[in-house]
Amino acid sequence: MGASIRYTYGATVNKVVASGVAETVALVVGANVVTIKVIKPGYGPVIYTLTITRAA
Repeated sequence: MGASIRYTYGATVNKVVASGVAETVALVVGANVVTIKVIKPGYGPVIYTLTITRAA
């Protein structure tokens, strides 16, 4: 069985995204924090936190 991929950004919480599929996320000017959680059965979750800065 494959991994479950979810992301949280702003009002979007734990949105499931298929592996290998692009997801468009509208960024605001300044720092944007996106958290990505990968869950694979039999393993603990892996969490990545990205800060993406959009210029004005």
